[in-house]
Amino acid sequence: MLKEHISRSLFPFLLSGVLTGTFVYVFIDGTLASLLLFCLMGMMCYTSIYLYSAIYNAQLRPHLPVYASVLINSVVSVLLIYINLIIIIGLVNPNGILFVFAHWRDTLLNPSIQQGMIFGLALSVAINVYLSISELFGQRNLINLVLGRYSKAHEVERVFMFADLKDSTSIAEQLGHKRFLDLLNAVFEDMSKAISKRKGQIYKYVGDEIIIVWKPREAFKKAACLQTFIDMDANIQKRSTFYTDRFGLLPAFKAGLHGGYAITGELGYFRKEITFLGDVVNTTARIEGECNRLNQKLVYSEYIASRTDVPDGFEQIELGEHHLRGKSDSIQLFGLNSSKIL
Repeated sequence: MLKEHISRSLFPFLLSGVLTGTFVYVFIDGTLASLLLFCLMGMMCYTSIYLYSAIYNAQLRPHLPVYASVLINSVVSVLLIYINLIIIIGLVNPNGILFVFAHWRDTLLNPSIQQGMIFGLALSVAINVYLSISELFGQRNLINLVLGRYSKAHEVERVFMFADLKDSTSIAEQLGHKRFLDLLNAVFEDMSKAISKRKGQIYKYVGDEIIIVWKPREAFKKAACLQTFIDMDANIQKRSTFYTDRFGLLPAFKAGLHGGYAITGELGYFRKEITFLGDVVNTTARIEGECNRLNQKLVYSEYIASRTDVPDGFEQIELGEHHLRGKSDSIQLFGLNSSKIL
């Protein structure tokens, strides 16, 4: 997870430093020392806000309404920025901190400080907006959207996994809608950790189903697409006590895995999303639908089997040729055999 956090944060981390240093250099103090010092401050600000956001998302956000969340985020972010400012002052001149506290009124009325306060507020808003939007779209997709890479549809090769909760209808009736949503969030949290670890991207959620996508190079490196399924199952098993204590059951899921060429681009008018269209997407959904009939938790195509090794401790099973619903040609399907996922 640490590697994933670093990868996700590197671009905005550097950008925050550049913007902060440039602002101070252009509007307050045009010296190289100030430029470098406030580049450091900008990167410190982003790091502190990001760490706070990670803790907040895990511990506080699920229990607060949106307006309270926005207010708390704004106040805390501004406080973190000025804590970092005090740290920078202390690095340059430790006695300067005492001066700031002794003459706080004059400090606040200083035009340069006021400009910095306005910039700090803008920076905190920008960082929180970036974190919120990147959480919604995914960092890669957000950057690609900004660069216009999805404005025109184009063909790409991708690996898809459709994974959904088994017996979801009966579980929803048993738990009720609210507790069922809580269960889905817990399951998706455990699954997301495995997806992130194996370089997958969450394409979308469809009810109790999660759709994951990889570039082929990332999907087949160390059998990442197969290992993701294994890790998702292991994460849920590790928290079996949590699930049985809170929900009275241990959730299980099934998944279909396939790859090929699809068309990707922006879809929608008032509300846009990045979409993948093509036979490969439909086929993956059909493969996932075969899991129950074949009594398998994971079923995948020859496209996957021919391109990746089987993870250690697992054996590939040939499930034979099958005609999928809505498909004229049959397709060779495979599964994994191990006590770890049975």
